[in-house]
Amino acid sequence: YRVAQAFFEEGCEGDAVFWLTKSAENGYAKAKTALAGRYERGDGVREDVVRAAELYEQAKWQEAEAAFALGECYRLGRGKPRDASLAFENYLRAAHMGHAGGQYRTAFCYETGEGTECNETEAWAWYRLAAAGGDAHAAFRAFCLKPSASEGLLAQAVRGEDGEALCLYGKSVLREKPAEGCLSLRKSAESGFAQGMYEYARCLLTGEGTQKDEKTAVAWLKKALERGVAEAERLYADCLSSGTGTDRNAKLAAYHYEMLAENGDVSAQLTTGDNYRYGRGVNVNYRRAYSWYLSSAQSGNGEAMYKLAVCLFDGIGVEKDTESAFFWMKK
Repeated sequence: YRVAQAFFEEGCEGDAVFWLTKSAENGYAKAKTALAGRYERGDGVREDVVRAAELYEQAKWQEAEAAFALGECYRLGRGKPRDASLAFENYLRAAHMGHAGGQYRTAFCYETGEGTECNETEAWAWYRLAAAGGDAHAAFRAFCLKPSASEGLLAQAVRGEDGEALCLYGKSVLREKPAEGCLSLRKSAESGFAQGMYEYARCLLTGEGTQKDEKTAVAWLKKALERGVAEAERLYADCLSSGTGTDRNAKLAAYHYEMLAENGDVSAQLTTGDNYRYGRGVNVNYRRAYSWYLSSAQSGNGEAMYKLAVCLFDGIGVEKDTESAFFWMKK
């Protein structure tokens, strides 16, 4: 194994892999783990995830990294069939051997019931242990599970620049300390945390805690939207509709409003009704306008109720119905 390491250091990869293989064949668990990693990545050998999983299996009792990697194989279905319970079993083995990743995944499994029964106490204990080893996100998860019993863990997660923790902290101090809050949200966004991207975009649009920058705000909104943040779609549609930070695009705005409307956004249902009634970014379609006003009104939107009543009074997209119109006007 040490000969292999020496060859790797000298850049003689072929000789290094040869001696690493020899060491693994002679039963050295550390060599098996290292060789398995190379088979998994296709690094110096032809990629073979089944062979990698076999080697991890052989080394799992001696090497924490092998046990953890085997857990990943079972979780992801790489070289092994997907099996949440076997993934958990190997994460737990790695965790008991001091592997930080194993400790985090064990905690996550206990928290979510993935491969084992939910157990908040065990989840918190393992997150705490992973946090003690420097895992910022584990510190944040422990704080979320038991805020009152996790003094200092949120601060640890923020110092470790965990995106989720930075977002939570930034939102919590934004009103009292706008500059500090916005900076935390910016770091959250830059870490790749989608909700942080949305919250930082809002700061840039309003100038809260930072210089107003509508163009950059729209860029962050688009990134948040690509990552599935529902709130970002409404704000992005508003920007497209008004030309804030981007060129005005009524057609694209109408598309996003209708997507929101279809997902139950009451305000977007009203806006989509207006778009079809007045031809904003879509062809005029009174029947669809009436339909969206009705959806929004039935969900309690007062303005939609009024516009629905107008449609019923004047026969816009529906047959005239004075009785129903009075009903909605009174509502």
